[in-house]
Amino acid sequence: MSESTDKYRNNSLDGLRGIASASVIFYHAILYHQALINKVLMPPIQQLNTFGDIATKVVLALFNGSNAVLLFFVLSGFVLRLSLERHDGSPGVVIVNFILRRLCRLYPAMFFCMACFLALAILYQKMGWSGFPAPNLTDPLLNALLFKISWHGPSGTIQAEFLAVPFILAAFFVGRILGSFALLTCVVYSIFAFGDPEMVLWAPNMHSWLSAFMVGMLVADKRLKPFFSDATGAALTLLCVAYFVLRAATNMGSVQSAIGQTVICGGLVGAVYYASPKLAVIRFLNWHPVLFFGAYQL
Repeated sequence: MSESTDKYRNNSLDGLRGIASASVIFYHAILYHQALINKVLMPPIQQLNTFGDIATKVVLALFNGSNAVLLFFVLSGFVLRLSLERHDGSPGVVIVNFILRRLCRLYPAMFFCMACFLALAILYQKMGWSGFPAPNLTDPLLNALLFKISWHGPSGTIQAEFLAVPFILAAFFVGRILGSFALLTCVVYSIFAFGDPEMVLWAPNMHSWLSAFMVGMLVADKRLKPFFSDATGAALTLLCVAYFVLRAATNMGSVQSAIGQTVICGGLVGAVYYASPKLAVIRFLNWHPVLFFGAYQL
């Protein structure tokens, strides 16, 4: 694979991140009206009765932040495995370098975010406004360190990236020593972990999200390249439609809905990475406005 081709296909993944990032922004804007969560977001679209609810459900299907989060985690598992495979040295050196790189990737943005939140909390207190917690140093510091998500709820997804590090390292070395079928076993384990926090050592929310990281790592196996590179434009378009549509027809809170969407995300990431750059979907993902959003995702 040439250097230019690698770069192009990495840009395609950035474009995929860009779509997911835009989805999250609109998703939170729509669900600012929290009554929509139980009334419209969670039920299957076929169970909705009014035109307004159905129209809202369609918009939420197009900008589903929950789907976008799963896509982010699959992308993380995918690119982090590729990154680990490029590392040279003993296992100890690989582990230390990987952890340091992840911390340097996650912490600066979190500390900046929480500093802004603390400044706003102080401003609200000085002006006598409501809407922000009383300012203190402990809570924003713990949130910035990703130890306790108490001030900024959406940073729980960044905490997942942080908590996934030991699981990603373990799966990588299991796969390196025992082969891809062992990595497939890691995927199966992560599926069994749904609903059982003890299987992920009680790490917050990881029982729900670990499978996305593991699927991403499995899809990154270069031996799957022939399977994904055969994707036609019609097949890739169908996969994109499935990403946006299928979960809207199921109960979003169900385990099978999350697992099914994770599998779709895995297929989408693999197909986008290996598909021909001539396909319309790949050209769209390399459009500069789409890449702009993807360039700033953690």
